[in-house]
Amino acid sequence: MIKPLKDRVVIKRDGEIKKINGIILPTRDKKGTGEVLAVGIECKELKIGDRVAFGVYAVGEYQPEGFEGEMLILREEEIMAVLDK
Repeated sequence: MIKPLKDRVVIKRDGEIKKINGIILPTRDKKGTGEVLAVGIECKELKIGDRVAFGVYAVGEYQPEGFEGEMLILREEEIMAVLDK
């Protein structure tokens, strides 16, 4: 698993991923919500498992080999809200 540095947060974005012949294609309906998978040591308000909202066009996409879904690495300040589960 990834260990984010400082105030970074690793998030699995909600939504469907389209694959054709093993190639991941972006979907038009990107969602600005996801689940926190890991947090850096300087994160004060988020914890693993939190459901969060962030900007739909957030930058910081990362696609580790073998991971199903879309992963983002964002700063804690880029998270707009923690959602109810």
